[in-house]
Amino acid sequence: LGLGLASDTVASTLCSVIWFLLSHPHQYQRLQKELDTAIADGDDPFDAVKHQELHFLRACINETLRLHPPLPSNGTRQIYPSQAGQTIAGRFIPPGTTVSTPAYSLHRNQDYFSPHPDQFLPERWLQGSQFDSHDSSAFLPFSLGPSNCVGQKFARRELSMVLCILFKSFTLRFADGFDAEAWPREMQDFFVVTRGPLYVQLTRR
Repeated sequence: LGLGLASDTVASTLCSVIWFLLSHPHQYQRLQKELDTAIADGDDPFDAVKHQELHFLRACINETLRLHPPLPSNGTRQIYPSQAGQTIAGRFIPPGTTVSTPAYSLHRNQDYFSPHPDQFLPERWLQGSQFDSHDSSAFLPFSLGPSNCVGQKFARRELSMVLCILFKSFTLRFADGFDAEAWPREMQDFFVVTRGPLYVQLTRR
């Protein structure tokens, strides 16, 4: 059963989405245009029905989770010592062996996401995109299988609501003096990723 410390993981992802969008003005403008089209002034930005129309917002969230997974090393699994071992993808795993699939590395593997697996390209998640390789089965920010994160739908709903109200109501930019280029390099993996503060200035639209 996967439960990844919901408040920390959602907070980490929110910061990363904001950082990516402020670092890519064209994507920022596209998202704001989508929000202005789907949610008229006076509409409820927390309306989950409206969120279903926000395809580019969902793509931005997915692309952020791909590049900045909140659990970059992911959880570990172990072949029970009492078992005889297992063969997985043609490789024998002896009993007692601990294995893991680091999401950070898998999500940047060009065999599954290309071209430009290290670049923020939300378009790769949109229907009809023409990317060379896009294997959603290699996308596991919430893990996979019977032990995946039980709170992933709730986390996605939280992300959509907060990002929707932020980018609908405010114009965001990096705060004066903030070193935006250095921020992602401050990543530390303590199972849940941590980074330094993200300083952003908000101006009501």
